[in-house]
Amino acid sequence: MGVLHGGAPSARQAGRRRPPGGSGRAAHACRARAQVKFIPAADLQTLDRLWRAASGNKFGYSVQKELWVQNRRYWEKFFKAIDWVQGEHNIYRKWPAGFTYSLAAARGHLPLTNALRGTQLFKAIMEHPAFERPQSETRPDWLK
Repeated sequence: MGVLHGGAPSARQAGRRRPPGGSGRAAHACRARAQVKFIPAADLQTLDRLWRAASGNKFGYSVQKELWVQNRRYWEKFFKAIDWVQGEHNIYRKWPAGFTYSLAAARGHLPLTNALRGTQLFKAIMEHPAFERPQSETRPDWLK
């Protein structure tokens, strides 16, 4: 039974249940990361196009991936570039008030993906086939 037919649990009920295969947030994060590969590329690309269209190409997963790659996939530099950390010691911003929800935000600041308990979920999104560049775009001109 689907959500439209009253088959979905309430938020309170869903929050009380422990996911199978482990307990706690760490086990949930591992399962969430593992499930990313099953999200259809077309769906992630649609979300990305919506973010880019609404922000004038300033936000979206593809924008974040571009910045992540530019920062050599080094999370600390990437988080600094998208303004998710602050200060000399790169302290994570507090959600929700610490983030900027407008076009005044740094390029790639949105969408938010929780990385407080590790970057594996974010890495799975960045490495999803939806955001792979075609081979012709990634090769240097002299190899084409």
